[in-house]
Amino acid sequence: MQLPNNTVPVAIGAAIGAVAMSIISLSNGWVVTSSRMNTEMEERTVSIQASICAARAEVFLKDSNSTADLQGYQAAASEKRQELARSYATPLLGDDAPDSSVVDACARLLNKSHS
Repeated sequence: MQLPNNTVPVAIGAAIGAVAMSIISLSNGWVVTSSRMNTEMEERTVSIQASICAARAEVFLKDSNSTADLQGYQAAASEKRQELARSYATPLLGDDAPDSSVVDACARLLNKSHS
C-alpha cells in the first residue's frame, strides 16, 4: 500500500494549523477553563441574589413611604444601605448568614435614587 503524493505536506499543514489554532484560541480567551467558569458562575449567583435583595428592600422602602436618603457615600447613607442589605439578603440553605459579597453588592444596588 502506497500513500498518495500529497500526504506529507497535508499532514504537516494540519499539524501546524492545530498548533496555531490552539495558541490563538488560548491567547484570545476563547477557551473557558473550569476555574474561570466557576468564577463567572459565582459572580452571576451573587449578582442574582443581590438583585433580589435590592428589589425586596425597594418594596419595603416604597411600602413604608420611607424618605431615607440612600444616595451618596456619606457614612450615614452607607450605613443605612448596609443595614437594609443585611436585612433583606437571604442566606442560602445551610448558611447562618447571607454571604458578605451579596450584602455588599445589594448595598451598591441601593445606592441610587428611589421613586
